[in-house]
Amino acid sequence: MFLSYTCCRGRLYQQSYPFTVEVMPYADKIAKGQTIELRFEIKPEGNYSNTLYTIRYFQYDGEGSLKLVDGPVLVNNDRVLLESKTFRLNYTPNQPMPINSSWLWKTYVMDNIHPLMWR
Repeated sequence: MFLSYTCCRGRLYQQSYPFTVEVMPYADKIAKGQTIELRFEIKPEGNYSNTLYTIRYFQYDGEGSLKLVDGPVLVNNDRVLLESKTFRLNYTPNQPMPINSSWLWKTYVMDNIHPLMWR
């Protein structure tokens, strides 16, 4: 965990708070062309008003598309700004496969300071 502090006139201001990402349960198998929805919620341990969250992913096995609901299709390894602490992703594979997130893709949610990986 990394925390950043700023000092101003003898006072310390915390710049970053640790956070977790909660994921709702999802289907464990998915057919070619079928779309599943993944629901996420960022749970920060504090409230820093200027915190921005981004998401990026890296798909290292299989083929498919990952899209923010009401947002863009994610491009492998590109960061996208999250507009809210709750968000949904749609995944549609180009081939049938069971979802085993430990080998299909890795998703990273980052704040201004540090990343948190969800697999």
